[in-house]
Amino acid sequence: MSYKKISTKLKKIEKDFYEALKDFQEDRIFKKNTSLYLKEDKERIYKKWKKISSLFRELKFIINSN
Repeated sequence: MSYKKISTKLKKIEKDFYEALKDFQEDRIFKKNTSLYLKEDKERIYKKWKKISSLFRELKFIINSN
């Protein structure tokens, strides 16, 4: 992979990461005053976390391919 492709890919990953992180932080589960979580809350957070963790897997792939 060329330097330009890697640079473009990293910029996209960074942008996607900040968008996913903002979405994760703004979730209503963090604004709750109780420690009771419904199954739907856990599933929603899990989906948001999967989006963030997939970006790290992408980075790992880039690192390992070079």
